[in-house]
Amino acid sequence: MNHEDILAELERYACRHGIKVRWASKLNPHTPPVVSVHFRTIVMNSNWEDKNEYPLQLAHEITHIEDGDPDNLILPYSNVAQMDYGVEYKANRGAIDMLLPYYTETFLDLSELNAVEFMQQFSIPSHLEGYVTSKVNRIIGDYIKEENANY
Repeated sequence: MNHEDILAELERYACRHGIKVRWASKLNPHTPPVVSVHFRTIVMNSNWEDKNEYPLQLAHEITHIEDGDPDNLILPYSNVAQMDYGVEYKANRGAIDMLLPYYTETFLDLSELNAVEFMQQFSIPSHLEGYVTSKVNRIIGDYIKEENANY
């Protein structure tokens, strides 16, 4: 599934959960997306400099709303801000959990999953490598256990 398909799926998911997603086209390429948990609205920047980040950004903002994070604690999406604030790190974990199924569905043999490849595909910042690696290793381990149980 390509990024446009994944974005469409995430937008449908948001809509089913009462979350509005708006795309702003007149923003600077460095203006990050923002979320209002109270109004259940996400504003994405259609001019963002790295289009590969869109799925991560949208899933991240959806997670803020689903978690009911307070509006006054939420920072705009940025790689630096996400390293330092627990609420941002938690939203990143939720985003990764939301994106992993899109990555894993392309594999017939889940033992071939690669955390670095997943991170590159979705432009996931390097400070999240530990979390991604643990999630991918868990998926691989569960797959291997299931395969061994079938023999």
